[in-house]
Amino acid sequence: MFLGGIIWGVGMLAVGLAPNVPLALLACAFAAIGGPLTDVIRAFLIQTEFPPDQVGKVYSLRMVVSRASHGAGLLLAAPFFAWTDVRTAIGGAGGVLAVVGLLALVATARGTPRPR
Repeated sequence: MFLGGIIWGVGMLAVGLAPNVPLALLACAFAAIGGPLTDVIRAFLIQTEFPPDQVGKVYSLRMVVSRASHGAGLLLAAPFFAWTDVRTAIGGAGGVLAVVGLLALVATARGTPRPR
């Protein structure tokens, strides 16, 4: 799951760094691999790690958090784009996503205990 975030982040970083449209499109195609890697594994974990009577509630909570985060991101995007250019914003966000994914992957590989 974290590898998907890294792929998505690196792809978006590459979009921000791309010198032309064809390379940006190629970077988008690479970034698009990360989304399904993350989503499919998350869905599998929800279905296998929670009791069946709680799965719907967990999905609902996940959707609420996702939509609220999306809304907050949209509210913050306009002032952020006024502060910097679009390529820097996209590349920077991709870099942050890749670093967070990498940190999570390292923490998981080290055997960080999962909450139960």
